Amino acid sequence: MKSVLLIFALVLELVFTPAHAEVCADTDISKLEACSVRNYRIVDQALGKKYHQLMEESDGSTQKALILAEKSWINYKEKSCEINGNAGAEASLDKLGCLIKLSKLRSDELSYLSNGIGMFGFFSHLAFEAADDSVNREIVIEKLTSKFASSKDSYWRSYVAQNCKMTSTLLAEDQNMCVARLTFYKN
Repeated sequence: MKSVLLIFALVLELVFTPAHAEVCADTDISKLEACSVRNYRIVDQALGKKYHQLMEESDGSTQKALILAEKSWINYKEKSCEINGNAGAEASLDKLGCLIKLSKLRSDELSYLSNGIGMFGFFSHLAFEAADDSVNREIVIEKLTSKFASSKDSYWRSYVAQNCKMTSTLLAEDQNMCVARLTFYKN
């Protein structure tokens, strides 16, 4: 049931993307899976378009960095979305939910890399925390970077390293800010 709710929540989020995803609200697992596959294709196609657009906009060295970051992201996505022994009827829904979520986040990241706009949830969170006099923005960033530093997921660490190199070059984004931003969305 948890998987069904996760898929439903992710699909609702997709409704706000430029592509037209459908709400998967059936109780039949096979129909939910078919619906989720269609929604994953929509998100994956939108991601592919953003990737190719960013490649076209970029110079040779940025293209190389983008390719390295994308390969690291694909490895991270594939490892993160493995079924890992989940043999239940909802295992495929769990995997599809993971693929949809990570692909949507990567699509948002590519938009951010392309024009420096986006990732508003993270920046809104920082602004909200900073509004509280007892919370310092740097402390929030430090907590997130510490969480990243303690991660044992080599695929995640590789992706963040490659992606943050690129955001540093393209957007002059501070390394710790990039790591904190990506860690915020991972969790």
